[in-house]
Amino acid sequence: MKTTTMSSAAALHCYSSARGFTLIELLIAVAIAAILASVAYPAFGDSVRASRRSDAIVTIWQVQQARELYRTSNAAYGDRFLILAST
Repeated sequence: MKTTTMSSAAALHCYSSARGFTLIELLIAVAIAAILASVAYPAFGDSVRASRRSDAIVTIWQVQQARELYRTSNAAYGDRFLILAST
């Protein structure tokens, strides 16, 4: 029975080609990630803008409520915001 053994260079080639990624595979993965990021970024910006807008609306509503509370106590609207903060 004859057994064949691989040379050390052939064994090294089989070992090194069996693990890791090629440069093309990495470039494709980076390209896919860039495409996904370019699609997701505008949607993220829109959601941040909508969140800030809703926070501003809530703040304006709170100021309006404070002005109305001041008016019920003093029969006039306050002309300064410092008056509203003290009530």
